[in-house]
Amino acid sequence: MPIDLVMGLQEDDKAVSRNLNEYVINMQNQASAAYDIARQHLATAAERRKSAYDIRVKEIGFSVGDWVWYWYPRRYKSKSPKWQKSYIGPYLITRLIEPVNCVLQKSAKSKPFVVHTDKLKKCHSTTPHSWLESESPTDVDIVTPLTLTHDVTDANHETCDRAVHGGRPRQMTINEQALTRDVTCVQSACRRHRRPPRYLSDYYC
Repeated sequence: MPIDLVMGLQEDDKAVSRNLNEYVINMQNQASAAYDIARQHLATAAERRKSAYDIRVKEIGFSVGDWVWYWYPRRYKSKSPKWQKSYIGPYLITRLIEPVNCVLQKSAKSKPFVVHTDKLKKCHSTTPHSWLESESPTDVDIVTPLTLTHDVTDANHETCDRAVHGGRPRQMTINEQALTRDVTCVQSACRRHRRPPRYLSDYYC
């Protein structure tokens, strides 16, 4: 500095300026001490903020199979945010990723995605049927079409909605109607013939 040239250096500055290596080491030590002090103060402030936040937090537990609303705010031009819906759904929780993440899915064929539990709230309204519930198959569900030949008459495919028992027609049950409809669909699919495209109608080999 020009003032140092005029007035001269102080005794401490003269001692430090004599050895460049000592000066560099001294600056490194001062910087490290300053960073340590700043780090300690930041840790104390973080703990204070966490304790203040935990006072207002209400822990809500979620489990697999629960229907929840997902917080997904969107901003539209020329529309006030307070009149818009911030939650979408409902979504089904298909898997839990401990400790604070969940896997959501809109439907059985939709793509699952991971969200934080802070963005979820339980759905208490009417929800769709959960596809995670495994229903045990009944005896009628595993019956093959051959076992229904003594109850269902499929002549001309016109009496597939009625079964003959004891010489008198009787009303078919819901399970029998569903099985008969599946059998009829399979048979019709087997008899289906594919037609050649129209643009090849004039083509001869």
